[in-house]
Amino acid sequence: MALKSEELKTVETFWIQRAKVKLILYPSFPQYRALSVAQVSSKSMNKQVNKFDQQFDEAIADYVEFLKGSPNAEQLHAHLAKYEICKVQTLLEPARNGNPEAQTLLGICYLLGYDTELDYDQSLVWLGKAAEQSIALAQWYYGYSFYHGLGVDKDFEKAFQWFDLASKQGFTAAYINLGILYKNGLGVEEDVEKAVELYMVAAKEGFCAAQQNLGLYYYHLGGEENLEEAFRWFSLGAKAGFAPSQYSLSGMYKQGSGVEQNYEEALKWLQASADQNFDQAFTQLGCYYASGEELFEQDFQQAHKCFLKAGELGDRKAYFYLSHMYEHGQGVEKDLEKADYYYDLSGSSPWVSPWPELFEEE
Repeated sequence: MALKSEELKTVETFWIQRAKVKLILYPSFPQYRALSVAQVSSKSMNKQVNKFDQQFDEAIADYVEFLKGSPNAEQLHAHLAKYEICKVQTLLEPARNGNPEAQTLLGICYLLGYDTELDYDQSLVWLGKAAEQSIALAQWYYGYSFYHGLGVDKDFEKAFQWFDLASKQGFTAAYINLGILYKNGLGVEEDVEKAVELYMVAAKEGFCAAQQNLGLYYYHLGGEENLEEAFRWFSLGAKAGFAPSQYSLSGMYKQGSGVEQNYEEALKWLQASADQNFDQAFTQLGCYYASGEELFEQDFQQAHKCFLKAGELGDRKAYFYLSHMYEHGQGVEKDLEKADYYYDLSGSSPWVSPWPELFEEE
C-alpha cells in the first residue's frame, strides 16, 4: 500500500535524522558521507553499522590472539597496519562518543606511538574509559600502565586490580602478569606456587612468555628432571619464534642441560634470537667471539660489533665487555678514556625502553 504524503515525510525525516547521527558517530567513514534518503533504508544502514562493529571486534580479537607470541613494539606496529580501521583519525570520533572498542584501539595507538606520537597521558585516558566498560584488553593494558608507570605513578596494587579483572573475563595474557606480581610480591603477598599455577594456565594456551617463565622456574630449581622440564618449555617458546626462549634454548644445548650437548643447535638458536634483535643474544655472540671457545674462532673485531649492537638494543652488560676490550686493547686500540666511558654506561644509568615489553619483570 502506498504511503500518504505526510507519512512519507515522517519516514524520510526519521531516516535522515538517523543518518545524521551516524555521521556524528563515524564521520571519517566514507560510507556515511552524503547519504540520500534512498541510501538510508533500514536494511542498508544496519548492514553498514554492523560492518564497522564487526571490524572493531575482528581487530581486537586478532590483536589478542597475536599477543600469544609476546610481540615487541615493532611487531605490534606491523600488525596494527593490517587494519584500515586502526587509525587515530578514524577512531577519535567513535571513541569520543563512547564506543569502548574504539577507545581501546585508540589507547593502544597512543601507547605504542602508532599513527601518532607516543602519548602515555592520552593512552591512559582512553584505556581507562574502555576498562571501565569492561573491555578485557583495555583492562589489561590499563594495568600494564600502572605496572610500568606510563602516564601515571607506578602502582602495583592497581596493576594487580586491573590484571585480575581482565583475567576474570578469561583474558589469558593477564595470567602472566598476575604471575609476575605473585612471584615478586608486588601489590600482593608473594606466592611463587600461585605464580607457577598462573603461568601454567597461559603456557598451555600457547602464550610464549608464560612458557619462558616456566622454563626459567624449572631451570633455577635444578636437578635432571627439572632441567628436562625447563628444556621442554623453552623449546615450545623457541619453536613458536619467541626470541628469549630461543636464547635460553641455545644455552641449554651449549651446556648440555636437560638435553645432550650440541654446539650446532646452540648456535642455530642463538642466531635465531639475534636475528630478532634480542639484546642478550648479541652479548652472548660477542662473548663466544671473544673467547674463541667451541663455537667460533677468536675474533675480537666481531666481538666488538656484537657488544656494540647489544648495548644499543638495551643490554648494559655488553658495555662492561666493551670497557674491558678498550682497557686491554683487545681488537681495538687501547683507550682508557673509552674504557671508563663504557664502564659508566654499563651501570651508572639504567636503560629504559620508551615502550616496555608486555610481560617483562621490573
